Amino acid sequence: MALELALSLAGMDEGLFIDHVDTEWSFRLLASGHRLYGVPEASFLHRMGDRTTRLWLFGWRVWPVRSPSRHRYLFRNAVLLLGRSYVPPIWKAWAVVKLGLTVVVFALAGPQRLAQLGNMVAGVRDGVLGRSGAL
Repeated sequence: MALELALSLAGMDEGLFIDHVDTEWSFRLLASGHRLYGVPEASFLHRMGDRTTRLWLFGWRVWPVRSPSRHRYLFRNAVLLLGRSYVPPIWKAWAVVKLGLTVVVFALAGPQRLAQLGNMVAGVRDGVLGRSGAL
């Protein structure tokens, strides 16, 4: 990437702190009229949570198991992105579906159910109120 492009995009949104930082940056890049390419041969180590588990949801899926505080960030940042005009509507629709599935899965079968649900609700509230940054 050209340095001028990186500088014009103003870097990553640090207010998002742990979740959707790369998602937001990618959407901002696309909204600025640039293209985004994937490199199939590239790989990196990345964890979506503390661990994963297998879950049957219309077929077997690998599902991330996150701490309650991590869910607060995930829900807050998704809500923040829902309010940004440059985020594509299809991503917004899918994000709402995924958040709903996450609530259902953790309400029925997740560890620390009450703490999980409480943090998800707190994350939605934080997002609606426009709060950002590390908690």
